[in-house]
Amino acid sequence: MCWVKLNVFVLEQSLGDLSKKFGNISSNKDIIKLVIHYLQEERLNIQNNVDMEGLMLDFMCHYREERWDTGKYFDFVNELFRAAENESYSEECEPPPCPTTPVPTKEYSTGIVD
Repeated sequence: MCWVKLNVFVLEQSLGDLSKKFGNISSNKDIIKLVIHYLQEERLNIQNNVDMEGLMLDFMCHYREERWDTGKYFDFVNELFRAAENESYSEECEPPPCPTTPVPTKEYSTGIVD
């Protein structure tokens, strides 16, 4: 459940950025807005039991920005939804130590850095 707590807000932001790439009358934009609404509800449920700001600060050193293909991205969204179902938000998250060396990035021929 710790994984869900740490990713729900970041995923919400990412989907918000994605929705901006569609026109105002796009059905894709409407669907993404529904998913964002669901994530906001999940985040509110979590925040009732957890200090989210403090938790996210403790884990900030473990985040890294990546670009995934569409299938992998929405597999991640589905995985988060499945993990969030029927879970208790009361358990605490203990952060592992921050990495002492930066996480390497990979550059592919497309020029996209993952």
